[in-house]
Amino acid sequence: GFEVFEWNSFEQLCINFANEKLQQHFNAHMFTQEQQLYSSEGISWSHITWQDNQHIIDSLEKKPLGLFRLIDSECITPSATDDSLYGKIHSTFKNSKIIYKPGPFASSEFAIAHYAGEVVYSVETFLEKNTDKLSTDVVAVLKTSTNDLVKRLFTDPRYEPQSAPKQTGKESKPARRRSSLADSERSGRQQNVSVGSMFREQLDKLVEDLNKTNPRYVRCIKPNANKCPGEFDSIDVLRQLRCAGMLESIRIRRAGYAVRRPFKDFFNRFRILAPTLVAVGPDPDYRDLSRRLAAEVESRLRQAHVELEEKPWQVGQSKFFMKEEMERHFERLLVESAKNHVIMLQKRWRGYVQRKAFRAIRNSALEVQAAMRTCLATAAYREAKRQLNAALALQSTFRTALARHVYLRRRSAAICVQRHVRGWRCRSRLGRLKGKLAADRVRKLREEEERAAELEKARLQAKEKERELEEMRRQFEDAQKAGTSLTPEPEVPLAEDAPLAKELREENARLLEKLQAAEAIAAEKAAA
Repeated sequence: GFEVFEWNSFEQLCINFANEKLQQHFNAHMFTQEQQLYSSEGISWSHITWQDNQHIIDSLEKKPLGLFRLIDSECITPSATDDSLYGKIHSTFKNSKIIYKPGPFASSEFAIAHYAGEVVYSVETFLEKNTDKLSTDVVAVLKTSTNDLVKRLFTDPRYEPQSAPKQTGKESKPARRRSSLADSERSGRQQNVSVGSMFREQLDKLVEDLNKTNPRYVRCIKPNANKCPGEFDSIDVLRQLRCAGMLESIRIRRAGYAVRRPFKDFFNRFRILAPTLVAVGPDPDYRDLSRRLAAEVESRLRQAHVELEEKPWQVGQSKFFMKEEMERHFERLLVESAKNHVIMLQKRWRGYVQRKAFRAIRNSALEVQAAMRTCLATAAYREAKRQLNAALALQSTFRTALARHVYLRRRSAAICVQRHVRGWRCRSRLGRLKGKLAADRVRKLREEEERAAELEKARLQAKEKERELEEMRRQFEDAQKAGTSLTPEPEVPLAEDAPLAKELREENARLLEKLQAAEAIAAEKAAA
């Protein structure tokens, strides 16, 4: 790439001149490649031009007044200095737009409008660096060096200094000044080859070799001057791109159809812009599909009043050619279409998520409502059941009370009826007893009453007798316990008491029979 420093000297001039030659070859090679590609694809490329830097190269090396020719001419002038070179440069190129004075006060500097930009050079040490002579003795010693490289460098005829022919008789006079390097070369004397001439010769051979081959260029760009990872100096990178001539190559590509895509790739990438175009069959015609797709998109852009270049796209034999501006429109429309589709997908997905969430919430709400309604229904049922039970209890109580009241009234009425019936029956029986049996009944009742009185009296007597007998038995037992040897009384009284006891027992049996008979009669009366 071109070199531009704060102080530029003869080395930078040689390097930048070499870059001018290589840039010219690069541009021609790029343009030739573009022409071959467009011709093979059947693309119209007559409107594509490129910038040629031949006028800059002519200003630097063209005979007889090129810059390098002037420097070589000054080098063979005995009294030449850097100032004289500076004056000759400005006098020769005073009307030139390629080589000029950078400012009104520049005393030793001149500027060259290179392909990559302006570079200001200082003429100091130009002559010394261009001559670069070695002593004859030093060259002779280096020729006999044991190092093969050094020996080969100094034995090469191109670099071997040739001395002027020997003069006899008089002392040799200094060579007179020539107007140009061409005059000195045509003179009979052999001069030493300058650094600039050797450099141009090697450069011409390099360009000649490049023209015989199919070169490939690799541009190396340093992201920063600090050699640090992850750091990008945009100003320095832009400067390198400008110095490397990449801007013109980019301009050439942009002037043509910088975007080249196979038909299938082009259609598959941008098919979303034309949904109506569909690849049908096992082997669809992607060339026609790509053409129809581009025409539809172009008509859409023109309807939207988008300014487009003339022939923004063309269809080749195997590729679809498109200008970068057109590709930007395609990419913008692709992004917008993809964004719309993404928004649609997002909308559908969010709708689905919201509907699913709504259904879940609705189902949950229905479950909660069902549970609440169940609780409310259960509470209402329990309340209704409690009220029903209370009502049933009240009804049963009232019915019981009513039934009891009716029952009591009926029972009292029945009792009253029974009383009246019994009274009537008793009165009826009494009326009947008032007949002939009334007296017998009264008599029998009286006898029964008397007999009952006698029985009661006999019962009392029997009890008294038993009490006496018990008392006597107790006394007898007490006497036996006391162990008295009283003479027992005669058993006559006992014998007398035996019939009495028997009689008493018989009397008791009769009284019991009578009592039972009386009780039976009383029971019958009660039953009647």
